[in-house]
Amino acid sequence: MKSKQFIISMALLGVILIASAGGLLFKPSQYEGLMVVVEYDGKNVLEIPLNGEPATFTVKGENMEQLDENGEPILNEDGSTKTSNVATLVRDENGVKFVDSKCPDHLCEQYGYINKVGESAICMPALLSATVVEE
Repeated sequence: MKSKQFIISMALLGVILIASAGGLLFKPSQYEGLMVVVEYDGKNVLEIPLNGEPATFTVKGENMEQLDENGEPILNEDGSTKTSNVATLVRDENGVKFVDSKCPDHLCEQYGYINKVGESAICMPALLSATVVEE
């Protein structure tokens, strides 16, 4: 009788261990159902799901003037000061962040990752905002 109870107890323990391991292995992403909406000059230009693979995203604008940290124009090889690339954002396991912006102060890059509903990173000179929302 005791060996039958022991076998049943061990079988139950095995089922519990397997179920627990399955829950750890197949855990949904912490960012499931969240995305970052990127707006340029008040228009939605990009939606980045937070639960995707690491990736880089470039936001293009309309002939934004490039300025250095002193507010002086940066000249391109052709002598112009305009660029169509406004900013670059990256997504990885920590969330989304600005990594390059064509603005003079780069405050948006210093903000770091956004990954919770309602969090935003804003680049005023580039007219860009990135906000975490529910899908």
